[in-house]
Amino acid sequence: MAERRSPWQLTALAHVLLSDAAQTVVGLWLVDERYRDGCEAPGLLFLAGNDAKSFAGLVHQAGLWGRAMEILDELIMVGLVRRDPPDGLLLSRAAYTPAIGAERGKTELAILGENR
Repeated sequence: MAERRSPWQLTALAHVLLSDAAQTVVGLWLVDERYRDGCEAPGLLFLAGNDAKSFAGLVHQAGLWGRAMEILDELIMVGLVRRDPPDGLLLSRAAYTPAIGAERGKTELAILGENR
């Protein structure tokens, strides 16, 4: 199986505030392309449902059966997920940062572009 790569990683704040289960869920939200938007950022997830665009589907995919509400409550309580009415969920930018090397690559490309 190929290694999943993401332009994002958990922040130190997320590592301190979150349980291992919540870190697993947020990590998958960052890595799995099904849960990212067109700009490669973590996408909007729906509260209801059990498909690839729902929070319950994300938790299920992470292998944490039956823990969706527990993990969601934790993420909301620490302020790393907010509800986006009417039934969406957004991951706070405080939960993730560019992955090591992702920003470096962008900077190198910008420098190369300036040297043309």
